[in-house]
Amino acid sequence: MSAHAKTERELWLAGKRRQKKLANKSSVAPGRPKCPGHLCEAARQEFRRVSKLLGERGHETLGDATVLALYASVYSRWVRNKAKLEREGDQITVEVFDNHGNAKSRTKENPLLEIVERAEKQLFVLSKELGLTPQSRSKIQPTESAGPEKRHPEPGCMWEQCPHLFDDDGNYVGAQAHKEN
Repeated sequence: MSAHAKTERELWLAGKRRQKKLANKSSVAPGRPKCPGHLCEAARQEFRRVSKLLGERGHETLGDATVLALYASVYSRWVRNKAKLEREGDQITVEVFDNHGNAKSRTKENPLLEIVERAEKQLFVLSKELGLTPQSRSKIQPTESAGPEKRHPEPGCMWEQCPHLFDDDGNYVGAQAHKEN
């Protein structure tokens, strides 16, 4: 003879019920950070663009100002040096002198290439921190909304068993409210 399947309430009371996964809401209040005055114009534009994007997604807080400013600063450096690299090319010709003082032309890798690559790596790391990559976006919790979330009764509690004695928020109102209705 097989055992009967336990109800949701029996599982919860026995401590076998897994905790419900918390709603993906952060306890941090939303807010738009102020753009720092030390950023150049290109960095300010990027700061505002990303700030607006995060705000639309519900991921923006006042505490994001430093990371956003750093992201915007690295972004403007990347754009500026990438444009120079496009003009000069990946290889540059430099004049070097041998032991006898004779000048010789030599082709070498443009140093801007390393600067651009380093900025790209920094941008990628900062993008992940801000939730701007597809993979990191799913891990970022939205900020708490302006209004409180609707509460629900826990299995087996009085609110669940006698809902007429409680208001919509789970506050006990007693038998008086039941008689008045």
